[in-house]
Amino acid sequence: MTVVTKNFSDVRDCSIPTGNLSTPGTPDYAALYNTGGQGGWASVSPRVTELITQWFVGQRIPDLPQCGPECSYNVSISSFLLQCIPNPPSLPDGQAGVPREGLTVWNGTMDLNSPWGFYLSWHSLAKSDGVAKGTSGNAYCSPVQAQYNFKVRTIILPTSFSLIFSNKYQLKVQTKGGIQSVNMTSVTQTTPIPDVRRVENMENKSMSIFWAQLASITYATRALFLGHTSVSYHPGGTLLTDTRPAGQPSFLEIPLGSGIGYIWGDVLKGIEETSHNVSAGLLTLQLGNMSSSCTFDRRDVQIYHYTSFELWVPYGVSTMLYCRVMISTLWFYRWPWVLL
Repeated sequence: MTVVTKNFSDVRDCSIPTGNLSTPGTPDYAALYNTGGQGGWASVSPRVTELITQWFVGQRIPDLPQCGPECSYNVSISSFLLQCIPNPPSLPDGQAGVPREGLTVWNGTMDLNSPWGFYLSWHSLAKSDGVAKGTSGNAYCSPVQAQYNFKVRTIILPTSFSLIFSNKYQLKVQTKGGIQSVNMTSVTQTTPIPDVRRVENMENKSMSIFWAQLASITYATRALFLGHTSVSYHPGGTLLTDTRPAGQPSFLEIPLGSGIGYIWGDVLKGIEETSHNVSAGLLTLQLGNMSSSCTFDRRDVQIYHYTSFELWVPYGVSTMLYCRVMISTLWFYRWPWVLL
């Protein structure tokens, strides 16, 4: 006989966040941007800049709304995806660095011919036994609208348990309520994001709020990658110039105790993952809830398994002994002298 713990799931009605940037009547409806003189998009609100910078520097998605212990839900939201093309055919003058200004470690500049595109150049500045470490390269990045499907699950674990795991398609972080698993099941690219600064692009009132909100999130995310970092060497020492707006991203390693060292990992993958994490973070905004079906897992149900062949030994022996005792007893009462 063996005892195993089975997992059972119950599907119940529940309320989950929409993550819908155009949901009217919510606290964050049209709250992520500032309007201009004609009522159009003018700039990003300080709130969205603070949120996205926090998510970027924290190198993780925020704690998302939970539907309960051992519960999971699926949600589909419209957001953006940063697409980067490595080694573009042309770069702006000085993009990869100007020799007299020192070695360019990072340079992110806007594309003056595009409302959202930007150029990147990066160079790792670290060696191990004379061999360069990290990556170096150039790229051109631009955002497109994308549709994300997320599965959010909360797993209750003992307080002594600790797990932090992340990769491109699945993110698990420990929260106060246990382990939060965010699985991006799919992302579909749709259309380019229009220039919301142009009034003619915002004539469709039913979509104008959505595009303005999405543009603000895209703009604030792009700003994280703009700026310049360079290192120049002088007789008096080494000078580091860093104008990037945010701190150390997850794809940058700065070794401790080695002077000035920059080791860039997979920059393009890191930028794409940033758009994934920011998109998941939209579920934390107050954009309304919707009715859905949530799955609640039960793990404490014990099932007893019996193997007929293995039961023959104990039960067979006990049955044989019982039968022998019964036969002896009957035999004694019917013919007592036989046992004398």
